[in-house]
Amino acid sequence: MVPGSNQRQSPNWFTTNLGNRYQETAAAELIRIFPRTYFSVALDLGPGTVQYLQHLDTGLEFRVNPTEQVNGGPTVIGDWEGLPLGRNSIDLIVLQHTLDFSIDPRQVLREAVEVLSAEGWIVICGFNPLGLWGMSRMLFQSSGKMPWSARFLRPSRVQDWLTLLGAQVVGGRFFFYRPPVNSLRLLQKLGALEHVGRRWWPALSGAYLIVGRKRQMATLNVRQKFRVSRRQATRALHPMKTGPAMGSGAP
Repeated sequence: MVPGSNQRQSPNWFTTNLGNRYQETAAAELIRIFPRTYFSVALDLGPGTVQYLQHLDTGLEFRVNPTEQVNGGPTVIGDWEGLPLGRNSIDLIVLQHTLDFSIDPRQVLREAVEVLSAEGWIVICGFNPLGLWGMSRMLFQSSGKMPWSARFLRPSRVQDWLTLLGAQVVGGRFFFYRPPVNSLRLLQKLGALEHVGRRWWPALSGAYLIVGRKRQMATLNVRQKFRVSRRQATRALHPMKTGPAMGSGAP
């Protein structure tokens, strides 16, 4: 089932015990990537209910959503496939499953890179099709329910798209190793799986983060960039560096 506009406007799964715990874990991963980096303008884009940017150091943070605001915070009403923002105006964009639940994920990514400032950062959160959740999706996709109705795009495919659009893939993280159960008590008991999964079977995670940066060297021809991206896509996502190495040169 291809995600459509109705799913974009119905983030019900994100309010469940599993959805909330998942989003909290994703937000914590984002803090690990950017622990001491300041962003003048940051955009949170996606169907989730947790404000991923609230614990980062930002001057202005807001969301773009097709309908009303989600869980408070400044919101601009607009389509993900046609962002009502100026070019080169955003220093950090977080796509929290925006590609998973959009009608045209490539167009969404194109719009995001377009409004991103030179040397700006983009973080893409997606469900991992090759992990435990991806295997569960094979059983439940026919139900049409979230999150199984998501696209579950391969990380290598998203990396290719980013590179073709002129952004450099900096790295990424696999995360969330708990099974897709909705029992809060069981989710708490299985919290140790996060550490074990990262150490012993990182690629079997439920989700991933891909981090890219828009470079000013936009004169490389598309064929060259595609060849580079194919080499990058064959590698597993590497853990992101934190601290000064990540923070240096941020807008």
